[in-house]
Amino acid sequence: MKDENRVIGLDVVRCVALFFIIGVHFFYNNGFYYEPQKGMVMLWADIVRWMTFSCVPLFVILTGYLKGEARLSKRYYKGIVPILVAWIMISILCMVFRWNFFGTKQSAAMWVAEFFNYKGADYSWYIELYIGLFLLCPFLNGFFNWEKDGKYHFVLMITMVVTVFLPSLLNNVTVGDAVINVLPDYFVSLWPFAYYFMGCMFRKYQFRLNTFTCIMGVLVFSTVKGLMSFISADGQSFYKGIGGGYSEFFVGGITFFLFMLFYQTEVKNKWLRRFFTHVSKRSLHIYLLSSIADQLMNKVFHDFHEPVHYWWLFGVKCVLVFLISLAMSEVVYPVTTAISNWIMECVPAWRKSQKE
Repeated sequence: MKDENRVIGLDVVRCVALFFIIGVHFFYNNGFYYEPQKGMVMLWADIVRWMTFSCVPLFVILTGYLKGEARLSKRYYKGIVPILVAWIMISILCMVFRWNFFGTKQSAAMWVAEFFNYKGADYSWYIELYIGLFLLCPFLNGFFNWEKDGKYHFVLMITMVVTVFLPSLLNNVTVGDAVINVLPDYFVSLWPFAYYFMGCMFRKYQFRLNTFTCIMGVLVFSTVKGLMSFISADGQSFYKGIGGGYSEFFVGGITFFLFMLFYQTEVKNKWLRRFFTHVSKRSLHIYLLSSIADQLMNKVFHDFHEPVHYWWLFGVKCVLVFLISLAMSEVVYPVTTAISNWIMECVPAWRKSQKE
């Protein structure tokens, strides 16, 4: 796709999701989860943490939007090559970095195990998710497009909401000493499918809500969930409060309104368009390389990880991690792109489809 024909709103979503990943890792790296949930700073931190937690679901919705028409073919499978090349190269770089600069000493077998367990780059677990999702995309599309009727798609999404998201809202109700589960929650782990189908729905029906409604939706869902975590923790750690994962009802709501807010964004300024496009193309590299930047910034700001510093540290640290990761990606991205193109040229079936 030529840059002038890109749907810039999708690049904006990808950039927001990328920055949110850096944001949610801010809380992961500074001991936030073990701090007492007391004071306005921690309440603010809870709200921001839940808002940024929408990062991975945003990427999965993007996958559904962009691959919602993909069909099973030899050509389709070449799309995984750049992802695998980036993951392999950056994982090796991250392991070398930890060995040389942080003195991590372990056996060769442990280094190999880390690589294949998607721990070479600290945050590469997402690659494990994406590989499986990529392989399933054509089959999920067949399921989604089984019927062309809008009613079919509406019922499908309602079913995913009831199966995946509602259990977190209606289950674990405590009455005295009893815990009541209203809905079966066996399939909440299907959250990648729920977000993928959400992306397919956005692609097919191009839903629109006004900006004010979307912003209010994000703020209300984030604030309510933050308050739930803060109050239920009762002054103890984050883990003592009402938590949840990507199948959490409020996380689904935050993600829905965020995607709605940005995916149809029009960016007229050419320099800003170039920025979003440039960062979007390197988003995977920035994401994986941010583990190195995080380790560096953790050492620099080690003495400022107390909650009293969150109000300024969050912005400063996230921006620095982003800039360092972006700078590293400028070196790594051209190399992985060249390797990926060479691999695809070596496969006759892919080379033929490229010429077509």
